[in-house]
Amino acid sequence: MPRKNLILNLPGFSIVKVSGYQPLLLEVFYNRLARCGHCQSKKVRKKSSYMREVDHELIGHRRSILRFKAYKLYCHECGRYGNQQFPGINKHQRATW
Repeated sequence: MPRKNLILNLPGFSIVKVSGYQPLLLEVFYNRLARCGHCQSKKVRKKSSYMREVDHELIGHRRSILRFKAYKLYCHECGRYGNQQFPGINKHQRATW
């Protein structure tokens, strides 16, 4: 894992941009392939995208927020729709701790 991504401590994420001071805004990118949340198949189609914001651990005494793009997916295996899930961030979770 590159040194700059050690502060995230989330698998598959890379820091793209850091801005702000209080709160510290980390724009990140998810590097791995999207999978179906129901059957874990890789045969999915991206339907639409949305920006997701999740509170992250404190850096010093400053709040930090992760901002990243997530997708609504259609699975060709099970025929179901769902939103992309990320390791370390559960469904409907607003914080990584």
